[in-house]
Amino acid sequence: MREYHEWEKATKSYFEGQHQRNGSSKPNWKERAASVTGASSHVDRVRAQLTRFRAAVPTVALDAIDGQRRLINSAKHEGSGQHGASG
Repeated sequence: MREYHEWEKATKSYFEGQHQRNGSSKPNWKERAASVTGASSHVDRVRAQLTRFRAAVPTVALDAIDGQRRLINSAKHEGSGQHGASG
């Protein structure tokens, strides 16, 4: 869980820095990603930023991260795994 949250913080910081260097406005991390219908996850927003900067990351890598995000969210909502020793 910790690693996923660290990844979220790191991606936000990275893309905000890239926008600052390019003189563009920082991303709104709460808005829906343009390519997604319904609610957007942080992974969806990262995909959108990668597309915006024409960067390529293998889909399988982001899909794996998104799978972990879903497991973490499920565990948080079920009340299990919040204080586990895994990391």
